[in-house]
Amino acid sequence: MTHGDFIADPTDHLIAIVDDPDRAAMAERDLQDSGFEGVQVYRDGDGGDSIDASGAEHGVKGGVVRGLQQLFSNKDNMAEYEDAAREGSTVLAVPASNADARDQATDILKRNGARAINHFGKAVVRTIEP
Repeated sequence: MTHGDFIADPTDHLIAIVDDPDRAAMAERDLQDSGFEGVQVYRDGDGGDSIDASGAEHGVKGGVVRGLQQLFSNKDNMAEYEDAAREGSTVLAVPASNADARDQATDILKRNGARAINHFGKAVVRTIEP
């Protein structure tokens, strides 16, 4: 698990919020035990800074990247994830480039009480769990 890295491009990631810290820790462990690598974990103010919905905390390039994502995507969820991390929830970003990985990670996240589960495709964000 990696903590605090800016996801400049969330394409092929499943991102979700887990409100309960114990269940978030269980989700992290279950994802790791299932072989998921490169999972990003965001918590508290530092996590919110790393998610950086506007990209402003990551310079001009970060702002341009986020602006293009908002322009070309069907919706912007990064602000919801940034707010959740700042408010004490855990945000998990799981690389899931194929349907099997996406389904397996979704099952793990749901089992651990995740909400706001979205899969970021090439140009479309698909809501899996509101």
